Amino acid sequence: MKIACTVGHSILKSGQTTSASGVVNEYQWCKKFVPILVDTFKSQGIDADLIICPEKQFSKAAEEKPYKLGKVNGKKYDLVIESHLNAFNGSAKGTEVLYYPTSTKSKEYAQRVNDKLDDVFLDRDIKSRSDLYILRDTDCPAILIEYFFCDNKEDYALADTEAKMKLIAQKVVEGVLNKEIKTTTEKEKLYAVCVGAYTYENAKAKCEELKKKGYSD
Repeated sequence: MKIACTVGHSILKSGQTTSASGVVNEYQWCKKFVPILVDTFKSQGIDADLIICPEKQFSKAAEEKPYKLGKVNGKKYDLVIESHLNAFNGSAKGTEVLYYPTSTKSKEYAQRVNDKLDDVFLDRDIKSRSDLYILRDTDCPAILIEYFFCDNKEDYALADTEAKMKLIAQKVVEGVLNKEIKTTTEKEKLYAVCVGAYTYENAKAKCEELKKKGYSD
C-alpha cells in the first residue's frame, strides 16, 4: 500500500498562511503532525510520503492545487490523506472526515478513520464534499480530515503535545489499515543501566556480584 499524506494550506510569499487560526494556527499544527502520521504508517510497513507545499514561493492560495495534484497524480498512490483543522465560532468542536460522494472506497476509509478519531474528539460524523480538489481531482481515493477546531481551547487541549499527536496519528493509521496497533508501555520497555567501567574480567565479576544481589537480567 502506498499513501500520500498532504499538509493542508501553505505560507505565501507575503508570509501569510492560507489557513485558519485561533488558539493554534491550522497550517502550523498540521505541519508538525503530518510527519508523525507518515512515521506511524512506516512503522506498520506502509510506504507513506509527506507532501507539503514549499513555503514563501506561492503568491496566492490557488497555486497549492496544481502543486499538490502534480505530486499525487500519476504516482500510483492507493490513498491520499489531507490534514486540516476546522474553525468557526470558538465553541464548535469535534472531528469529521470528508470524502468525495461518488467514491465508495473513500467513504469506507473516511468512516473507519472517523470511528477511530471519535476515541479522542467529539464525533461530527463523515461528510461528502464535491467541491474540494484534493477529493475530486486526485486519481486515487482521498479523504480530508478535519481533526478538531483550532479556535476551540478544549479541542486543542486534546492535541497540544507530541504525545497527543502520536495518539491521533495512531488512530488514523488504525482506521486506514482496519486493525489495532499495539503500543509498548513504559513498563514493557527494556532499559540498560551502566554500573561502572571495567576490564573484561572485572566486568564478569561484577555481573556475578549483581546476580547474587538479585539482579537477574
